[in-house]
Amino acid sequence: MNSEIFWGNPEKTIIQINLNEGWDWSDLHHIAPTYLKMMESVDHRVHLIFNVVYNHIPRNTMKNLYLLMQMTHPREDKTVVVGHIPLVRPVLMVAGEIPGLRHYMQHYMFAATLSEAYELLGNNPPPDFHMSMATHSHQHHYQ
Repeated sequence: MNSEIFWGNPEKTIIQINLNEGWDWSDLHHIAPTYLKMMESVDHRVHLIFNVVYNHIPRNTMKNLYLLMQMTHPREDKTVVVGHIPLVRPVLMVAGEIPGLRHYMQHYMFAATLSEAYELLGNNPPPDFHMSMATHSHQHHYQ
């Protein structure tokens, strides 16, 4: 697997998901149970950061974005997509015009860097966030 999921801060208000080189949609489906366990382990709203370390979009984007949007948790707050990924912003903007998805899509933001994503959410990146990006395998840093 080419993804990682872990708490982005000690307060557990941010979940960071790194999508590393070679990621595909099965990586996101594989970490979904961990995401749900993490969300259930707290009683407050949680932001998501999708850090797309390797800037590409796998096939079947629309189908998988729709499935991904249905996997949200009631405590999920803002979502920041990090990286310059061709077509992601336009695809998400089109999805935001679809009735039923408009409310969900207003929670999405974009950032050029991981530091900018944390700043958008009113946080500083954790001191070891550079270390977490160095791993290119599926890891659960769930605690």
